[in-house]
Amino acid sequence: EDNDAEWIFQRYLSAFAEAYDPHSAYMSPSSMEDFDIEMKLSLVGIGALLTSEDGAAKVLRIIPGGPADRDRSENRLRPNDKIIAVADGDKPPVDILHWPLSKVVKLIRGPKGTKVVLTVVPASDPTGSTTKLVPLIRDEVKLEEQAAKSEILTVPDSTGTQRKLGVITLPAFYANMKASPDDSDFVSSAYDVAVILEGMKAKGVEGVLLDLRNNGGGSLREAIMMIGLFIRTGIAVQVREARSREPRGIYDTDPDIRYAGPLVVLVNRLSASASEIVAGALQDYGRAVIVGDAKTHGKGSVQTILDLGRDKKMGSIRVTTASYYRISGGSTQLKGIVPDIVIPSPLDAIDLGEENLPNAMEWDAVPPARYRPVADLSPAVKILRRQSADRLAKDEKFAAYLRMIKRLEEIRAAEELPLNLDKRRELARAEQEFSSLENELETREDGGEEPKDKKRPDLVLEETLRILADFIPLYTQAAAGYAPASGDEKKTFSEKIGDWIRSVQ
Repeated sequence: EDNDAEWIFQRYLSAFAEAYDPHSAYMSPSSMEDFDIEMKLSLVGIGALLTSEDGAAKVLRIIPGGPADRDRSENRLRPNDKIIAVADGDKPPVDILHWPLSKVVKLIRGPKGTKVVLTVVPASDPTGSTTKLVPLIRDEVKLEEQAAKSEILTVPDSTGTQRKLGVITLPAFYANMKASPDDSDFVSSAYDVAVILEGMKAKGVEGVLLDLRNNGGGSLREAIMMIGLFIRTGIAVQVREARSREPRGIYDTDPDIRYAGPLVVLVNRLSASASEIVAGALQDYGRAVIVGDAKTHGKGSVQTILDLGRDKKMGSIRVTTASYYRISGGSTQLKGIVPDIVIPSPLDAIDLGEENLPNAMEWDAVPPARYRPVADLSPAVKILRRQSADRLAKDEKFAAYLRMIKRLEEIRAAEELPLNLDKRRELARAEQEFSSLENELETREDGGEEPKDKKRPDLVLEETLRILADFIPLYTQAAAGYAPASGDEKKTFSEKIGDWIRSVQ
């Protein structure tokens, strides 16, 4: 456990802040640096993902495009190598055995263009008796694997018609808030999704699935722009400041629609904050069908980060300053977003969600904003819900999935363990049954052979894609494809995106 002075100080001050609400906290300089990295999707370092093992820093993976990846020397860093010492430039190496991983990472990082020398036990030596020196020049590392991703799949609908579907996976609402669209270090999740949508339209996709599972939020600005990709103009969310009785609306003012076709948003219990703003607005507008767990996380508060100190890095404080509300008036606090179509999930059996956090704020509501839904999807949702239920009732893999969830619920509901030997054996058999149910869900090669990789199919994603395929013939589209605003026809797509982002800054 990282118990150095900085960590202790952070936990001490955060304990005071969390007595008021679970999202206020003190952020040490190191924590603030990590937060900036998560938002900007870039850092200055060597480009290696590390974990702790046997007191050393083990290399899990080399990040593509980083200094370690570009190194072609014989002694280059490789996966499963173990770092045991770090030298900054020409300084003597520092033994990092049994250090907290956060301190090791902090030592390896440094200014761009400077040298770091790692003392490494190579993975090729199982005895651990040899070492090698790996000199690297620190450089910018792009965390592209954490950016928005996409793929195009062909999925049949209930009639057997093959549908071309686009899947966009968004892990977070990231952005470099200090960069403008013209800067080389500019990143924006909304921009990335807009570019993906343009590419998907060019390839003729018939429907889009926006996967916000496990997306814990991020930039409010990015969430507003994300909503604007799918509506023409209008209010996106309502925000009420701590000292104000009346909420104010935050609007999407860009008249362009980046995608006007059938849309499904997939969420789960770990979809929070900005994810809930996007899912809630698209649901209120009737712009998308929401699919997922029984509800989302339920975070309806807004935080502001305030820097402490000017000349010295003293960290920052994250303070809850406002609450946000759906355009229909209700808060997402505690209640979250309830999907139009619920697919059972193991996460529903676990104590996740805002309601399980200490000192969570209460739910409340404000008057609904003035907005005009683009469609009433309730008739389509009834049909899609019935089609999905009928399909899942015949799915053997999904039946095994449901048995696994039920067993998980039984295990978590147990309040005591039996001391009787026969009952313990019975419990062990039940645990073995739980493991066999998990194995039923794993991808196998032909003939029931042992799987080459223990990767389990994403049954929830598969069913959501089938829901999207069924949604396509039910969807009536007012304006097909990209609808440019008047006077914008001569601008390139990149120019339009730049104008759009600058307009909401």
